[in-house]
Amino acid sequence: MEEAATRVIISRDLAADNNSQEYFPSDWLSANTLLRQAFIQSDTLTSQRVRDSTDRYIRAAEAFETLALNSRSLINERRLAAGEMQVYANTQRQRAIDLRANVAAREEFDAADAVFNRANAVFNNARYQEAIQLFTESESLFINAIVLTDERRRIAEEALIRATQRVLESEETARNIESILREPAP
Repeated sequence: MEEAATRVIISRDLAADNNSQEYFPSDWLSANTLLRQAFIQSDTLTSQRVRDSTDRYIRAAEAFETLALNSRSLINERRLAAGEMQVYANTQRQRAIDLRANVAAREEFDAADAVFNRANAVFNNARYQEAIQLFTESESLFINAIVLTDERRRIAEEALIRATQRVLESEETARNIESILREPAP
């Protein structure tokens, strides 16, 4: 019985270290219920009660071990998903820098970059679900900065074309006036 009780304590600590109570609250409660029942049964030391208590300790230990494995698996899945979102957000960030959005749409780029930096900090603190949300948000903000940069570039190019047309028209007008001034008076 002592071995089973020790095993359940180790298993419970492992499950707690993996945030099992947060990820799987009802399973955590069930495992704790088994543990309490085993503890209560171990109070009376008849041979049958010792066997029943040992059995409950073993079942509780197995439940906590399963919780720890499931939690570890969930954490790994979230870490991988957050890593993918980090790559996507970083790709859009680099694209924005390449298109000079950090200059043309500085305010929007800086806002996206702040969210991206916060997402990296959260990721480094192993808060993967929050990191996924922040990377997704930063990716969207970088795309908005890119779109705004493209729009501003288009407007600037159109203004340059209009200015060039005006210069050409002015040059033609100047040539016409010059040719009129060169003509001999009748």
